[in-house]
Amino acid sequence: MVAIEKHDASRAMLMEDPNDQGMDIFGFLMRRKWLIIFGLVSGVSFGYMYFVRQPEVFQSRGQMVVVKEFAQRPIAGGQQVDYTVPRQNQLATDTYLIRSPAIVGPAVEENNLAELATLFGSSNPVDTIINGLTVNQIDETANILEIRFSGRHPDDCGRIINAVMKSYRAYLEKAYQSKNLDTKHLLTNARDELLVDLKQAEEQRAKLQEKGELLMEGDETINQHEVYVAQLDAKMAELRMFAGTIENELASINKAMQSGASREAILLMVQQALDAEGNVAASAAVNSVTSKLLPLLLEEDHLLQTHGPEHPEVVSIRRRIAMTRNVLQEELGTQQSGTSPKADFLEVYVQSQKLKLDATKGEIEKLLLLQQQEKEGAKKLATSKNMDRQLSKEIERLEALYQGVLTKLKDTVLGEDSGGYHAEVFKEAGRGSQIAPNIYKILTVGSILGILAGLLLAYAVESADQSFKSPEEISHLLNLQIIGHSPLITGSQRPRDGSMDINVDPSLVTYYRPKSRAAEAFRAIRTALYFSTRGAQHKVIQVTSPNPGDGKSTLTSNVAVTIAQSGKKVLLIDADFRRPRVHKLFGLKSDVGMSSAIAGEVDIMDAIQETPIANLDCLACGPRPDNPSELLTQARFEELLNLLREKYDFVLVDTPPVLAVTDPSAVAPRVDGVLLCIRVNNKSRLDAVRATELLTQIDANILGIVVNGIDAASRGKYGYGSRGSYRHGHTYGYGYGYGYGYGYGSEGGNPSHNKYFADDRESASPAANGAGSRRQRAPS
Repeated sequence: MVAIEKHDASRAMLMEDPNDQGMDIFGFLMRRKWLIIFGLVSGVSFGYMYFVRQPEVFQSRGQMVVVKEFAQRPIAGGQQVDYTVPRQNQLATDTYLIRSPAIVGPAVEENNLAELATLFGSSNPVDTIINGLTVNQIDETANILEIRFSGRHPDDCGRIINAVMKSYRAYLEKAYQSKNLDTKHLLTNARDELLVDLKQAEEQRAKLQEKGELLMEGDETINQHEVYVAQLDAKMAELRMFAGTIENELASINKAMQSGASREAILLMVQQALDAEGNVAASAAVNSVTSKLLPLLLEEDHLLQTHGPEHPEVVSIRRRIAMTRNVLQEELGTQQSGTSPKADFLEVYVQSQKLKLDATKGEIEKLLLLQQQEKEGAKKLATSKNMDRQLSKEIERLEALYQGVLTKLKDTVLGEDSGGYHAEVFKEAGRGSQIAPNIYKILTVGSILGILAGLLLAYAVESADQSFKSPEEISHLLNLQIIGHSPLITGSQRPRDGSMDINVDPSLVTYYRPKSRAAEAFRAIRTALYFSTRGAQHKVIQVTSPNPGDGKSTLTSNVAVTIAQSGKKVLLIDADFRRPRVHKLFGLKSDVGMSSAIAGEVDIMDAIQETPIANLDCLACGPRPDNPSELLTQARFEELLNLLREKYDFVLVDTPPVLAVTDPSAVAPRVDGVLLCIRVNNKSRLDAVRATELLTQIDANILGIVVNGIDAASRGKYGYGSRGSYRHGHTYGYGYGYGYGYGYGSEGGNPSHNKYFADDRESASPAANGAGSRRQRAPS
C-alpha cells in the first residue's frame, strides 16, 4: 500500500508540474519535425490526388450596358431636351432577370443550345445554364453588367453567354412595347371614368346650393343659424359681465354700511362708480357733498389730535359738520327725486342699481331662449353643410386625379418612340479560359492543411510523451543540478600489441580511448563531481538509477577510471548483490568480495583487487547472497565503509536501481552523497520523480543527476525515440520486481554489434570470469 501511495504521489507531482517556463516551440518543432514533414508531404500528396481527379472547368465572360431612355419633353421656346440617361444603381432587377428561365429559356430554344456538348445529356438545360451563370455589376457607379458562364467545354461558354445577352435585349424591347400599349389603354379608361365622376359631383353640389339654405362666402358655405348663435353668445357674455359689476357694487355698499363706514366715504365710492358709468349729473351732486363736507372732517380730525372731545373748538366743529350734512342732504334729495327733499341719495342710488340688475337678468333670459331656437335651426342645416363639404373635397380629389392621368397619358404618347429600357452588348464573350482546377491553390491549401495536421499530430504525441525534453526541464522538475551527460559509446577495439589489458570491457572508453569525446564527457562529470564535493567530506559516493538498463554500472566504472587517472586513489565497490557486473567490466574474479567481507568470511582488505588502471582498485560483489537487503542494512556494512573512507580518496558504490528493489535505500543513508543516473525514455519523467522522492524520504544527499545515453550530435535534444534512448546489449528480463527477485532475468545480447550505450550489460570478454588478481594487502 505504501508503494502504491508513493507511486500515486509521484504521478500527481508529475502531472501538476508542467513546464512553468512555457512550451519550447523551437525544441518542439525540432523533436517532431518528421511528423510535421510527414503531414506536409501527406497534404501535398492528397492535394495532387485531388487535382488529378478534378475535371477541367472553363469560363468565358461578356459585358452589356443597360440604360433608361426618358421621353423628350417640350420646354419654353418650342425646343426639346433629351432626357436619355443611364439607370443608376437599379441593376439588381436586371441581374435577377438574366438568370431567370424567362431569359435563359428562349435563349436555349432560339439558339439550339441544348445540342452543345456542355448541355448534352442534361435533363433540364435551362437549369444547367442558370447554375453556371453569374451576373455582377462591375462598379456601383457604372451601368455595366458582366455575365460569366463556367463549363467543361471552352467553346460553349462564349456561345451560351452571347445567346443569353441577345435574349435579354429582345425581352426588354418586347416588354416595353407591350407595357406602353397597356399603359395607354389603362390611362384612357381612367380619364373617361374620372370625367364622369367629376361631372356628377359638381351637379350634386349645384342642386344643394339652389335650395338657398346655405350662404356662400367665396367657395365656402355658411350656416346662418350658427352665425346668430355666435352673436347671441357674445351679447349674453356682455350682459353677464354688466350684471356682475352691479352685484359687486351693491355688495360693497352693503358691506361698508354694515361695518359703520362714513357716508361720505361711501358716496366717494359711488362717485367713482358713476364716473365709470358716465353718469355726469349724479357724479356732480356727489362731488358737491364731498367738497363741502370733507374740509370740516379733516379739521375735526386735526383738533382731536391736540384737544379732547369736550373742548369748545371740537364741539363747535362738530356742530358745523352736522349743519352741513343736513343742508347737503336736503339738496341731494331734491336733485334726486324732485319732490321729496328728505329722501336719502344713497338709498335712491342703491334702489336704482337693483332695478338695473333685474332688467339685465331679464334680458339675458330672453337671449337664452332665442339662442336655443337658433341652435335647433343650425342642427337642421348641419347635414346640408357636411354634404356640401364632402362634395367639395370629392371634386378637388377628382380634379387632381384627372390632371395626373392626363399628364401620364401625354407622357406615354410622347415617349412611344424614345422612352424605355435599352440594353447594348458592350463586349461579346469569346472562347473560355481554364479556371479550375488550380494546382497552385490546391497544393497550397493541401500544404497548409497537411502542416496543421502534422502539428496537431505532433502536439498529441508531445502531450503523451512523458520523457524529458531538455536539461532545464529535468533540473526544474527534480530540483536537482545536472552533473553531466553520459554519451553514446562506440565499442573500442582492443589493442593487439599488448599495451593494454584486453580483459577490460570495450565500454570503458576512458581506458581504451582516453582522448575521445566520450572520455572527455566522463571527465566533465568527474570535474563537476569535484566541484559538488568541494569543502565537504564526500569520499563515499553511491551511484544508482531509477530502473534497470539506465547505465549506472558503466557510468560508475568510467567515472572511477577518470578519477584514478587524475591521481586520486579510488575504490570501486560493486554493491549490486542481485546482478553484479563491475568485476566483468574489469575482467576480475568475483569468488570473494563485499558480501564475503560483510559476512565475516574474509578480511575486507584481502577482498580488494587491483585493476589494470593505476590508482583504481575494485571490490567485487562476491558470492550472491540470499538476503541482499538484510545484508546491506547490517552495522558491519557501515563499519566497512568507514574503514574504506580512511584508506581511499574516493569510494564509488554501484547499487541496484532505486525503483526495482530496496537495496539502494539501505545504502544511501550510509554514504556521503548519491549520484542519480537517468536514461531518457518515454517514461523517464515519472520514474525520475519517483526515484527522487524515495531518496529524499530517506534523507539521502543527492549530489546531482547524470543523463545517460545522449548522442553527441543531439546533445540537449532529449526525447524518446532518439538514439540515446535505444538500448543494446543484455536485457533485464520481465520487470523490475520479477527480474531482481530472481536474478534479473535472462542474460543475452548481440555480441556482433559494435555499438554500446553506457548501460548495464554483460561483457563479451573471453576472460570475463578468470582474469585479474586478488590483492592481499591494504592500500597505503
